[in-house]
Amino acid sequence: MHFIFYGLKRSGNHVIIHWVLRNISNVIVEYMPSYIHKGKDVIFFNDVTNSSGVIQHELFNGNYKYIIASVEDVYEENLITNQIMIHPRNIFVIRNPSNCYASRVKSFDYLFPIEKFQEMYEKMLNSITENSVVIHYDKWWHDKTYRNLVAEKLGIPNINDILIKTKEGGGSGFGDENYNNRVDQIIFDKKTQDILIYLQCKTNYILSTFGFKDF
Repeated sequence: MHFIFYGLKRSGNHVIIHWVLRNISNVIVEYMPSYIHKGKDVIFFNDVTNSSGVIQHELFNGNYKYIIASVEDVYEENLITNQIMIHPRNIFVIRNPSNCYASRVKSFDYLFPIEKFQEMYEKMLNSITENSVVIHYDKWWHDKTYRNLVAEKLGIPNINDILIKTKEGGGSGFGDENYNNRVDQIIFDKKTQDILIYLQCKTNYILSTFGFKDF
């Protein structure tokens, strides 16, 4: 199985991927710090753009049942597919825009302009098709039934349903009960609020069109 996870930074990519990894492999060894993790039958490329030089070498010398790649802030389907994937499942991790933007601003990028965030967020949403798997991070985090549906859609078990922080994703918020409510900790101007409301409306449409019908 070949999976490509797309999402913006602070959208929840890494915690979901590590949940997947814990459910398909008992042992994951970090081979290159933050870039490549691998076990007996699985390899995970944390940052395709930074590890592209060793991807082909790793795959040529290994026989992996699962190949997983993470891509943040960009949508480069053709580049990644040509390098490592055969008929990959494109998985989009969507976090409610207000929480995603607030978490990004508060955690590491306080000067990140809302206009740039809007451009990136909309590009991600516009890349979703009927063949994509769309995971709503906010529901995934709160609802085990939803996580069971995600696991079923991906064709994996959900026998290790433990949510932990990951160093790749920053992870500071996982010790904070307000992790999913970062927007409550920041005061945005009206322009920013209006853009986030617009993005939330578009997100709702995408989730209702391409998300799991039971939610």
